Amino acid sequence: MRGMQFMEFKHFTYDLEENGNAVITGYTGSEEEVRVPSEIDGHPVTAIGEFAFMGSRSLTSVILPESITTIGKSAFESCTALRSVDLPDSIVSLKTATFSNCSSLEHVRLPVFLQSINQSVFAWCDQLSDVKLPDTLSLIADYAFCGCRALTSLELPNTIVYIGSCAFIGCANLAAMVIPPSVTFIGESAFRGCAKMTVITFSPMPLMIGEKAFTGCEALTLQVSEGSKAQQYAVDHHLQYQVKVS
Repeated sequence: MRGMQFMEFKHFTYDLEENGNAVITGYTGSEEEVRVPSEIDGHPVTAIGEFAFMGSRSLTSVILPESITTIGKSAFESCTALRSVDLPDSIVSLKTATFSNCSSLEHVRLPVFLQSINQSVFAWCDQLSDVKLPDTLSLIADYAFCGCRALTSLELPNTIVYIGSCAFIGCANLAAMVIPPSVTFIGESAFRGCAKMTVITFSPMPLMIGEKAFTGCEALTLQVSEGSKAQQYAVDHHLQYQVKVS
């Protein structure tokens, strides 16, 4: 439980938790490049609070210290000038809408131990083109990359289990993807409106695929294994497919 005391350090506002850790709750500065401190008045900075930087129009890049373990929901939402983010390896989960509607965001350095990208984290980041998913990631939640129109390629690691509904909806320039054998679920409309998607390759492993997962992918061919769930989905939904030669 956080303390109720409201404090300021330079252009940051923060609260102190009962254990003495500092949580950044807001930013009042106008600098373009911001480096969040690892410590404030002897208190380690361990979290960015919900909505802390939301709507900042001057912020172009942010570097977070390794002491940060949590970023609250919508912490950087609608920071429309933000172009680059370097996230520390101490973070294992990105919460809802962390960077949603950061319409200038081009590059994100994700933590090497990241396990989950939750709902709408990068939704409508329509300039995002440079992102590498770490080999620890298991969850890409609903709308996670919705409307990322500059994204042309993305390699899914062989740790992904769940791809949520509308996860990549409207990624109009995403051209191809390989679904690793670790994936057991692809949600409804997951790739809907990926107009330039030409091929998605599936492993023979069983998985569930939601309705309308590939609606609007007019150029798409599914690369499937004979007798696989992916092949049956293609047949049932009248999708073009090609059986891979073993």
